[in-house]
Amino acid sequence: MKRSALCLLLALCLAGCAPAAPAPSSASISPPADHSSAPEEPALPQSQTADVPPGDYAPWQEGYAGFLAEVRTAEYQYQLGEAACPEDDLPSDSYSLYDVDKDGVPELFLKRGTCEADYYTLVYTFRSGQMVTLGSFRSGHSSLYTVPGENGIIYREGHMGYGSIERFSLEDGGVIGPWETLLTETEEDTRQKGYTDPAELVPGSQLIPSHYTCTQFRPADSPALVLPVCDYQGRELSVPMEEPQVRAVIERVLHENAPLFGVSGDGFHGDTGLTTLEEYLRPGAAYPYGDQPLEVQKTAWADVNGDGQTDCLLWLEQKREKWTDHFCAVLSAEGEEVFAYFFDFFESPQDVTVEPDGAVTFQSFENYWEQVSFYRNQCYTIPAPRPAGDGLAWDPFP
Repeated sequence: MKRSALCLLLALCLAGCAPAAPAPSSASISPPADHSSAPEEPALPQSQTADVPPGDYAPWQEGYAGFLAEVRTAEYQYQLGEAACPEDDLPSDSYSLYDVDKDGVPELFLKRGTCEADYYTLVYTFRSGQMVTLGSFRSGHSSLYTVPGENGIIYREGHMGYGSIERFSLEDGGVIGPWETLLTETEEDTRQKGYTDPAELVPGSQLIPSHYTCTQFRPADSPALVLPVCDYQGRELSVPMEEPQVRAVIERVLHENAPLFGVSGDGFHGDTGLTTLEEYLRPGAAYPYGDQPLEVQKTAWADVNGDGQTDCLLWLEQKREKWTDHFCAVLSAEGEEVFAYFFDFFESPQDVTVEPDGAVTFQSFENYWEQVSFYRNQCYTIPAPRPAGDGLAWDPFP
């Protein structure tokens, strides 16, 4: 289904509050009731609509995108006091996608809770045109890992030196299980060597990325992050703009104060909406902390998200009394519009590298590398292997 149809589905889902049960499929959405003789009720506030890249999307992608949009709007309405929170339903934190039983449809793992102490994960799949619940499990201090080529997923838990690695599959009856304990570790076990990597027990096992649902850190009306769902089977890339045109559009933002639209790149800060670079850099705008403005120190040009079109990277600094904070923003042109994606936690410009094939990788923490996907008001990061490339060619910003 083309982008316009998926956007329509998201708009329909945003029209109401998310139910406590799994979301219905688009086929089960009822026609509007006749309210001609009833007084019209005021419309509830809606969160922003997620921008969806063009493409042919599978039914499960439409179902998951609609479900996440419903969750986002329901939580927005609850935050504003316009709707009640379902009993015992904690706010969403993040979600992951992984095809446990290798049937071609990934399961959706939705983590709910407010902290490591109360996190739990609900597991969904998409069957016969609708969302289906498969069960739940606690998920504090834990991560999910792949099981290549077999029905299964790894659950790794670790806290204060104690840990375990468990595995479960999907039974024919459509529930998670049975669970199998592969390893338990004590503080003595982990003191010297750290926690065991699941790949030591299941060859090829890798960390499954998780994506924030916007509830914890971003503005209440932020759109549902559906881009990972759209990207799961590979995105249909549009024809890139020519580089001279890209540079002309972005340089108007840099030097003529043309508007940009600020979006968080890593799920924390940067959601300014439509603004100018001058306002974007002011204290409390892109970065909410500190009394000094951000300063653009350097710029570089590279295809950050691998869509075939050049983007502009800004190396930003904020001076504190005894230290300097470092950030990076990526400016991406969409026609005459420019979107700015903000990333925290950098030490030096060498934390941004470019691979021989052109892929750009960020080091946001020590020895933790990420790559980026974005489209208009959507952006997220995924873990990446340590790069073999070199740092970008940065130029001083006048």
